[in-house]
Amino acid sequence: MQTVQFFPPQERFESHYHGEPYDSLLVMVPDRVSGSGFASDKQLAYIAHLAGFTQEQLLDWLLIARPVLSPERAHWLIQELKAKAM
Repeated sequence: MQTVQFFPPQERFESHYHGEPYDSLLVMVPDRVSGSGFASDKQLAYIAHLAGFTQEQLLDWLLIARPVLSPERAHWLIQELKAKAM
């Protein structure tokens, strides 16, 4: 019987799931864009879609961005990524 090892999200994040491509998205949001609360998973998934993330990158993005992005910051980032896609 094979044993599957699960890591808590925080340990998984701290081990090696940071850096690019996630940092480049987070630094795009200027400090002047503020807000409170947390972005929805729907917003974060849409950002991942616009950024061309794989399914695995999406899961990592959700862990990284949930505590960092407010709904307002996520909205700003969505608008910026959509404008760059045009």
